[in-house]
Amino acid sequence: MPDFYRPRWVASALIAALLTPLVCVPVWPGLMSFDSLFAYKQAVYGVETAVWPPMHDYFFFVSRALGLRAGGVFAAQTFTLFFGAGLILSMLVGGLGRFLAAFAAFAGLFYYFPTMHGTMLVQWKDVPVVSFGLLGLALWMFSVRASSWAALLLAVLSVSVAVSFRHNGLPLFLPLLLLFVVYPPRRQGVPWPRLFAAAAVVVGISGAIATTVWRLPDFRRLPSAASGFVGVQQWDLIGVSACAGENLLPPSFSAEVALSAGELRALYDPRHFNLPAEPPPGVRRLKPPPGDHSAEIVAAWKRALRNHTRCYLTHRTAVFVEQMGLNPRGVFYTTHGGIDPNPYGLRLAHKDAASFMIGHVVRGADQWWRRPYLLYVLAALTVAAAFPARLSSRWLLLALALGVLGYVASIYFLMPAADARYIFPSSAFCALAVVLGVAGLASRRDALEPQQLSDADAEPAEGALAAGGEVGVREEAAGGRRAAPTRLLLWAGVAVGALLLAVGLALYGSGDAPGTAGQGAAQESPAPQKAAVTQEPRPPYPAWASEVMGKPVRELFPKTTDCIGNTDLVVMKFEGDPPGVQIIGWGWEPGAALPVRRVVLADAAQLIVGVGEGGSERPDVPEHQPSVTTTKTGWQALVGLGSGTVDAYGVTSQPQTVCRLGTLTW
Repeated sequence: MPDFYRPRWVASALIAALLTPLVCVPVWPGLMSFDSLFAYKQAVYGVETAVWPPMHDYFFFVSRALGLRAGGVFAAQTFTLFFGAGLILSMLVGGLGRFLAAFAAFAGLFYYFPTMHGTMLVQWKDVPVVSFGLLGLALWMFSVRASSWAALLLAVLSVSVAVSFRHNGLPLFLPLLLLFVVYPPRRQGVPWPRLFAAAAVVVGISGAIATTVWRLPDFRRLPSAASGFVGVQQWDLIGVSACAGENLLPPSFSAEVALSAGELRALYDPRHFNLPAEPPPGVRRLKPPPGDHSAEIVAAWKRALRNHTRCYLTHRTAVFVEQMGLNPRGVFYTTHGGIDPNPYGLRLAHKDAASFMIGHVVRGADQWWRRPYLLYVLAALTVAAAFPARLSSRWLLLALALGVLGYVASIYFLMPAADARYIFPSSAFCALAVVLGVAGLASRRDALEPQQLSDADAEPAEGALAAGGEVGVREEAAGGRRAAPTRLLLWAGVAVGALLLAVGLALYGSGDAPGTAGQGAAQESPAPQKAAVTQEPRPPYPAWASEVMGKPVRELFPKTTDCIGNTDLVVMKFEGDPPGVQIIGWGWEPGAALPVRRVVLADAAQLIVGVGEGGSERPDVPEHQPSVTTTKTGWQALVGLGSGTVDAYGVTSQPQTVCRLGTLTW
């Protein structure tokens, strides 16, 4: 462990105070989905369930009591995240200039990766998990530097609050909690300091778990939330069935007529466990039996794990691929599209600014050079380089990396969806590791040419652990004996990074799934070969098609805006004369709160080759996109191509304006 520099409390607070409005003001009081509105509801009427850990509810309660409504939580979690990160950076990066550069790099990574920026815009639990986790790490570092047991207890409390927001976040913090125990503050009069620190950690984590058992302030026992995993297990069974080619659901699900493996494959969607509930047109709905069937699901799930382990891992890997952006269509559910309708008067204060920010995040998320997996590759390379370079912060970097590994392993098996928000905590730790590692490597390089630090930064902690920051690299600086191995490792890292990037790009280009526009579609397209085939000719286009066919999209519609929606699949192939296909999808224009009424399909040259009309029933859309207020968001389009790739654009209510609804290849 390094000696920690003096923390820059004021500078960290000022920069965090500057960054907070940049994040919060455009979408004030914070985007809110079903989850966050449910927490707000329980803050108003009382906590009745722990299906979602209720710590979020208590924070909303305090915010309302202070007269800040939902916005108080939004601003506080953003400020705390950057303030905690600033303290950590100031204690590990010497020199004001380097500290400011490191802070700017850390904040820049949040902006560069839309999966992180988009999550910060929403009032989800994932942000306070990181906020209190980073604050806890900073307080532990200060406790070691100042030999303060009070700071250590506050550090444990902060991490425990982070865990209480999301219990599956515990693996992320376990390596850091181990550091709390192995390296407690040193002070006379405290016998067995490690035992004392371990006891504090046990009490803190036990308290975090207790918040989902007893509610505050009356300590009434809450109903058990254990059954919440059954829906995920049912989703696993559908995924395993799709892979194994047989229906593995319990027999009670086949009381009428059992769904075939092909139908389950058409229902299956690796992005979210709720999506199979609404099948695409032509596919029968999955009908669970009446009553409680959880015991049957659990038993069937265990059998599937034993007998079809490979298919289970295939299903879970498909979810992971979606989550990390290792697919052609992009990242699923990068951010939420607004504040869902609610009875609490919560509305966006700046609709135009919010629309711009949401659109920026959604568009950027699908760019391959901003996919989340790249951040994990960078973090892995940075941590790997820290050890042969003998960075003093290498063990702390290793703890961050192990936490990321444990957290990603937990969500690999437990998460009910591939929402981008679920990897926000581990992504934030990766961003911190990258900045600290690069700063350490730069410091070590400069240490080969010894320089004098300022008194404020060079002041070592009394009784601290080992050399750190820029201190401690000097013992190897004379002669530069480590320089050659470090350069060799860095070049090796570049080579490995290039290889991983090539693998990612190969995965990006290898799939045949259609593009998803907006914040996630209500239903993923099943395999294209599921389309029905008829020898009939393609039906005629609508009358207005003659005005647009064969013309460039940008010539007719020079303006673009943002919609949410999807281009789902080909449902019918016409092999008569003329031939063609029928494509379906859905679209919603958030700004006008209207469904998309017309659709144009463009080929690779962006010439219009097909048209369609909206107004079809899609009851699944408002169920999974609460901001959509009608079921008539579906559209059907005709294109005179037997096979090919088209981009779908919704013609919006604004003059000469379209919005992108995805891409489909068949």
